[in-house]
Amino acid sequence: MPVINVWKRRAVWGEVAKKRTPRPAATLVMCLCFAIIAGTALLMLPAATRAGQTTNVFSALFTATSALSVTGLTLFDTNEHWSMFGQIILLILIEIGGLGFVVIITFLNIIIGRRFGLLQATSTMSEYSTDSIEFLRSLYMKIVRYSVTVQLAGAAVLMFTFVPRYGGRGVFISLFTSCSAFCNAGFDIMGTDKRGNSIGFLEYAGDIAVILPISLIIILGGLGFVVWQELLALRRHKHLNLHTKVVLTMTVILLTFGFVAYLYELLTDPRFAEAGLTEKILSAFLTSAASRTAGMSALSVNSATDFTLIVTMFLMFVGT
Repeated sequence: MPVINVWKRRAVWGEVAKKRTPRPAATLVMCLCFAIIAGTALLMLPAATRAGQTTNVFSALFTATSALSVTGLTLFDTNEHWSMFGQIILLILIEIGGLGFVVIITFLNIIIGRRFGLLQATSTMSEYSTDSIEFLRSLYMKIVRYSVTVQLAGAAVLMFTFVPRYGGRGVFISLFTSCSAFCNAGFDIMGTDKRGNSIGFLEYAGDIAVILPISLIIILGGLGFVVWQELLALRRHKHLNLHTKVVLTMTVILLTFGFVAYLYELLTDPRFAEAGLTEKILSAFLTSAASRTAGMSALSVNSATDFTLIVTMFLMFVGT
C-alpha cells in the first residue's frame, strides 16, 4: 500500500507539473511582455535620450511596443530624441521583433504546407520527439543566418554613402537603416528639417546607391524565409510551390501598381517639376516598396495629394 501511495503521489504531482508548464503560446506572450517591459525600462533611463532626461513611462512603453512589433509609429523623432544608447535599444527590439515574426510566419507556413493542425504542431513542438525540436532549432538558425547575412550586406552597401558623409556614425546609420528596412520596422535616424518634420530619405531621393539597396532589403524582408528557401533551391528542384508563386506574383503586381501610381503623381504634379527623372523613378520605387510594410519614403507625406494618400492607404491595407 505505501508503495502504491507513493506512485499515486508522483502521478498527481506529474499532472500538476504538466498543468503548470506554460504552453508555447503563453510562453510567447510572456516573452513579448518581458521584452516590452525591459525595453520600456531601458528607454526611460536618462542615458537613452540626447537631453539626458527621463522619458515618461507611457511614451517609453509606446515606443518599445512599436519597435518590438515593428510597427514604426513614433512619438519623437528617433534621431533627435534618442541618444546612441537609446537607438541601440530600439535596434535590438526591432531585431527581436523582426526575427520573431519571421519565425512565427515560417512555422505557420510549414504547418499549412504539411496540412498539419496548429494545435497538433504546437503539441509536437512542446511535448514530443527530439527530432521535432531539432528541426525547429535548425530552421530557426537558418532564418537567423540568412537574415543577418542580408542585413549586413545591405549595411555594407549603404556604408559607401553614409560613412564618407557621417564618419564613424555612418556605420551605425547604415546598420540601423538596413535592420529597420529588412524587419519592415519603419524607424529611421536621418533627422528632421528646420520645421521639425522628419526628412526620411528625401535628401537621397536621386541617389541610386541608397534608394535601390533599401528598396531591395525591404522586399527581401517582406518575402519571408519560405520564399527565400524556395528560390535558393530552385535550380535543384526546378519548381516553386503554390505559396511562393502567390507571394512573388502579388509582390510584383503591388510593386508595379504602386510604382506606376507614384510615378504618375511625380510626373504630373507641378510641385515636383524641378526633380529629375531618375529621382522621380527612384522615389516612386522606394515608396511603392515601403508603403505596404516598411513605412520608409523618399516622398514628403505632408505635401502628398489625396491621390497619393489613397494609393498609400490601399497598399498599407494590403500589407497588413
